Amino acid sequence: MSGPNPLASKPENILTSLLERFHSEGRRDDANV
Repeated sequence: MSGPNPLASKPENILTSLLERFHSEGRRDDANV
């Protein structure tokens, strides 16, 4: 899913990073909540 456009890769990287962080923190937050 890597395109020649750097802009398409930038948002994808941010989304993946956010998703991974959300999943990691979401699990802990779920236990806290």
